[in-house]
Amino acid sequence: MKHNNHLHQLIKSLNKSEKRHYKIVANLYSTKNEHSQLVQLFDAINAQEEEYNEDKILRKFKDELFAQHLPSLKAKLEEQILESLESTTPANISIEMQIRRWLNQCEIFLTKGLIQQAQIRLQKAKQKAEKYEHIKLLLHTLAIELRITASNEFEKQRELAQRIQSLSLLLSSFIDYFLDAQEVAKCVHQWGQGAEYKALLATLIPLERYQNPPTQMLFHTQRYIINLHINYNISIQNIAVAAKYSEQLITLWDEYKWFKKLNPSSYIGNCISYANLLSTHLANFEESNRYLSCAEELLNQQNSKLDWYERRQYNIWGQQQSNYFYLQKWQNFNDLLAKFTAYRGQESEPFKSLFLSFCFDSTLQLYALNRHNEAVDWLQYIINQREKGILLRANVIESSYVLLFIIYFEQKQFELLEHTFQAAYRFFYKNGHVQHIEGLILSFMRKIIKEFYYIKLNNYYQELWEKTELFDDTQDSYVFFKIWLKSKINKQSFLSLYLAIKQQ
Repeated sequence: MKHNNHLHQLIKSLNKSEKRHYKIVANLYSTKNEHSQLVQLFDAINAQEEEYNEDKILRKFKDELFAQHLPSLKAKLEEQILESLESTTPANISIEMQIRRWLNQCEIFLTKGLIQQAQIRLQKAKQKAEKYEHIKLLLHTLAIELRITASNEFEKQRELAQRIQSLSLLLSSFIDYFLDAQEVAKCVHQWGQGAEYKALLATLIPLERYQNPPTQMLFHTQRYIINLHINYNISIQNIAVAAKYSEQLITLWDEYKWFKKLNPSSYIGNCISYANLLSTHLANFEESNRYLSCAEELLNQQNSKLDWYERRQYNIWGQQQSNYFYLQKWQNFNDLLAKFTAYRGQESEPFKSLFLSFCFDSTLQLYALNRHNEAVDWLQYIINQREKGILLRANVIESSYVLLFIIYFEQKQFELLEHTFQAAYRFFYKNGHVQHIEGLILSFMRKIIKEFYYIKLNNYYQELWEKTELFDDTQDSYVFFKIWLKSKINKQSFLSLYLAIKQQ
């Protein structure tokens, strides 16, 4: 039976100090009996590594009375964990959480009539909100300050009211911008990336309020509009201009360093996207690596338990490995491959499929370097993970079967070809992914199982090459296969052709 696993995910996201802190908090705010039950439940859920299994929990505590009230205990446990996280030291919580915490404490003091204590917390919240230009929380802070200002302090009341008014107008300005930007986004969906899109985009640029964002809100508007430029130019294949705007976006982040601290994930993501643009479209691998290093440096300062952490880490590793490969820095390539190998089997469930996609890219590079045995090891690992129920893009598995077949053929392990072909055939048809090119590949695989003479093989290569030339622009999944065919027909090394792709 499946149950909601949100509590399990929350517990597994805690580090050691957070788990220890929770047990201290649970002891303070629970009765002795309830504390024992909650801690037992906490430990039992924490012990489940892969996924939450409530049936196992019920079997474990079948003789305990609290098993009858498991849903309410789970709700209480989740509430206590969140309370313990809110009470952790400020060094371990985000800036926004710190401000909200001080505002909550201020409200508590106000309900008790303790104005002086409330003002101390309010001042802390106000200073922090002003420093990081957090308009929404600053408005909340000023509203409380206006509320508790003595009725005879007319000048202070007026000053606070005017500031609230100006900030509200600023917020309204941002909402106006957002509506404009939404109109552009709607046009993208309705009309594609045509002249209408470009015209609407152009109307936003001259508006003065988007030029020099002095606050967090207007920073977002500038960031959003640059992203629109990037996406538009990529869509019309104007890569050089898209790269220019990507660099401008990173510069904007660097000018507003405070926002990196508020939202490091977005900054890291923009660095990775720009690095990918530089390497994939402009073959500028050195500059790409520089931005990847910036992203990795900031990423390493974050908590590796964060949801987005692994995705960003895989993106950085995968792109770095590709860059080192094309730069022919084999030692760096091997170092990164070692990181992949060390991580193998430890990746979390939500990101396992992403990790395996990067593994396939690494496998292709190993094959290009004639490191066939290592490539086979990774291909078998990818295929085995699929058989264990890991959801992967179908093209990753299909490509893994095709590449495994090629390697066995080149190693003259003919006894393994039939088995690999049958496994590939079953997977292609079972998943309904047999399009024209997949049918051609399967037919080709069947032919070379039966025929190893060079003259006939060369005819097969030429025949298939002519049939697959039409798929160059639409079937990116099989680019490696077409490169392999080309290398066989022209008697060129796969490595030289593979490296040349980025230079085109």
